[in-house]
Amino acid sequence: MREQVLESLAGAPRLVEWPCGGQQVFLEPATLPAAMCRLKADGMLLEDVTVAEYVEGCEAVYHLSNPQTLERVTLHALAQANGDGKAAFPTISHIFQGADWHEREAMDFFPVTFRNHPTPLPLLLAPEMADETPLSRPAEERSSIFTVMDYSGVVGAPSAESLIGWDGEVPAPPPVADVYVTGLPDDAPGDYYTRHFQATGEPDRLILNMGPQHPSTHGVLRIILELDGEYIARAEPVLGYIHRMHELMGQNRKAGQFLPNMGRVDYLHALGWNHALVLAVENLAGIQVPERAELLRILTVELNRISSHLLWWGAYLLDLGAFTPIMYGFDDRETIMDLLQMATGSRLTYCYHRFGGVSHEPMPGFYEGVKEFIDGFDARLAMYKDLVTDNIILRKRVEGVGEMDLDVCRRYGCTGPVIRGSGLAFDVRRAWPHSLYSELDFNIPVYHEGDALARYMVRMDEMVESARIIKQVLERIPGAEGGHIHPKAPKQDFTLPKGTSRAMVEAARGMVAVEVISDGGKTPYRMRLRSPCFSNLSCFAEVSRGTLLADAVSTLGSLDLVIPEIDR
Repeated sequence: MREQVLESLAGAPRLVEWPCGGQQVFLEPATLPAAMCRLKADGMLLEDVTVAEYVEGCEAVYHLSNPQTLERVTLHALAQANGDGKAAFPTISHIFQGADWHEREAMDFFPVTFRNHPTPLPLLLAPEMADETPLSRPAEERSSIFTVMDYSGVVGAPSAESLIGWDGEVPAPPPVADVYVTGLPDDAPGDYYTRHFQATGEPDRLILNMGPQHPSTHGVLRIILELDGEYIARAEPVLGYIHRMHELMGQNRKAGQFLPNMGRVDYLHALGWNHALVLAVENLAGIQVPERAELLRILTVELNRISSHLLWWGAYLLDLGAFTPIMYGFDDRETIMDLLQMATGSRLTYCYHRFGGVSHEPMPGFYEGVKEFIDGFDARLAMYKDLVTDNIILRKRVEGVGEMDLDVCRRYGCTGPVIRGSGLAFDVRRAWPHSLYSELDFNIPVYHEGDALARYMVRMDEMVESARIIKQVLERIPGAEGGHIHPKAPKQDFTLPKGTSRAMVEAARGMVAVEVISDGGKTPYRMRLRSPCFSNLSCFAEVSRGTLLADAVSTLGSLDLVIPEIDR
């Protein structure tokens, strides 16, 4: 059977239905660009590109979805190592530009290469670690691809040509810049990334580093800019300054021990990441969650969403030069932190969710405190509108700045307020409802201008909708069935069953996805974290081209970046 399946995976495209969601298509690596052209023409958005290493070779997995029709497709391609010890896949970064960073990240961590990649530089790892591939396992520790998923359905499965067949032209990737082929001398001026930011040769151009010390990049993001006067000719973000190898930590400890890491990935919406991890594990292990626990999850997640948006609001306006609003924002946020401390025991890096529920019931007075805050929040938002949103100074800094359309969002995988500010009401809570969101009444804010103001307005409206959700949860909790955790919930150190599971949630910055692959061992075989900030930032080089340097601050702030989430 194994030989038949491997032969099938290496042959014509095969379509298989799996319980992990969407249509799973297996195809030869060489046919990936043509398949991607078809999916792009069908309006697909590239969510993620990930790699896993098995006895049979390296598997590249491409997750795509159509944010309008809500169709989902996952492409799988298996390749064995070449003479250089690396598995080779063709780049798709010239078709879906967001794949550029995903492929570079995969080359950082696994012995893989993406042929003709335009910028084959380390992304998250330091240059001196470029050949270490820290997620690669020794040969004796690799599991079989047949262990983590039932591939028997591949044999004799119907052809997937109708889904990914493409008769049109497949564009060739652009040539790799000379600087990546020949390199630069070690004594050239600047550090590794500056030396590889090849000058265009145009006269009167200035190469400028924006960050990582710049206040608007918050200490840990660097962007190399080529300026033509005050206008940006090119931009290249440099990542990895606070990379902590979270995905490796997810593979060397039990899933329950990995839960605290979620608060360190995104410290501003930690409970959203909590939710994604527990959903992935619960889906894999078939764990049930009581109604009361689901409501407690939603209540705390939405409170945390408001807290996150308030910090973004204050910090964004501070970046633009307004000092007063952050004081008001932090005043409200302090109240929310007091409330969440009553529920979770923490004030920032929350770890409240458990497999099968939440860790405990909130302290007495929590529900009354939440109701008091929510009842007065509308008046605060009205004051924020008068003070800031309708202020002509703010309008001049954000209207028509950082414009991006839906095509940009699809090509780079932008989600959350970014895609909703570009005219599409795409929200995971509505598209593929998790928990009890399908039973709650709330709207998805959407604006069509695609500029920084549109993204600002989406977040301001989302706080209204989160408050609306919280009110409904408060009404339901007294009569909700069950306790804070299922009576048959496993211990947090339980061993995961064999299989693959991927869960998605709508966090404050967009789609968060956690993929768990288990071979039945004591720890997960592979843990993949999909960061919305990572994809949202990847479009900056294109969006900022031709804009004023001063507007770069406004554009970056409108993306609501949490750098630890990007670097992981």
